[in-house]
Amino acid sequence: MRDKLIELGCNPEKVVVHHIGIKLGKYEFRERKLNNKIRLMACGRFVEKKGTPYAIQALKQVMSKTKADVHLTIVGDSDNKGTPTVEKRKILNYIDKYQVANAVTMTGYLPHDEVLKIAYDHHIFLAPSVHASDGDAEGGFPVILTEVLATGMPVVAFEHCDIPEIIQDGKSGFIVPERNVGALAEKLLYLIEHPQIWPEMGQAGRAQIEDNYDINMLNERLIRIYQDLSKNSKVSSQR
Repeated sequence: MRDKLIELGCNPEKVVVHHIGIKLGKYEFRERKLNNKIRLMACGRFVEKKGTPYAIQALKQVMSKTKADVHLTIVGDSDNKGTPTVEKRKILNYIDKYQVANAVTMTGYLPHDEVLKIAYDHHIFLAPSVHASDGDAEGGFPVILTEVLATGMPVVAFEHCDIPEIIQDGKSGFIVPERNVGALAEKLLYLIEHPQIWPEMGQAGRAQIEDNYDINMLNERLIRIYQDLSKNSKVSSQR
């Protein structure tokens, strides 16, 4: 987003990146541990840029290469009425096409607290966001990423917009090239086969959020930004 502003002609020295924060106190850190079923989670509105069909394709590839019991929970819908949009029909068709209906749960729209409960019951988060055919994109990154990282969940994501800014590749999760389903499945499979690294990745993700996305810290930083602007404005007017 900073680059876009500069492209539009803004002075790079005057562009300040200020993150969207979360109330860390709401998010208890919990180490993810292996149990009988590997639970993957994806979350987002059913629009092209969220890339949900890629998550379904990756699930199919993973299931064909492991004996582990793998399940994907998709949180979200086209809207709060469940309108059968083009993207929703595509998602349902992919579930049928790749014969993964028994391994997929679709929750529909849920209140935030319920989404958080689901997150704590899952091991790995998928963020397969892409640039849509009409040019739509995340712009920054999905806020859900700050939340799941704060809970201690590793993330596998496409290299899209600002997602690489929050997911530390190889530390709190993995970043793979956009639309590369094979690479997405490969990293998922690696995490499935190496559950011993989940706690360390979870701790790295939590530390990233504590250091950069704590809303209390960001509010203080925003105050300083406004104060600096005020000082510079007074200096300019005096000149």
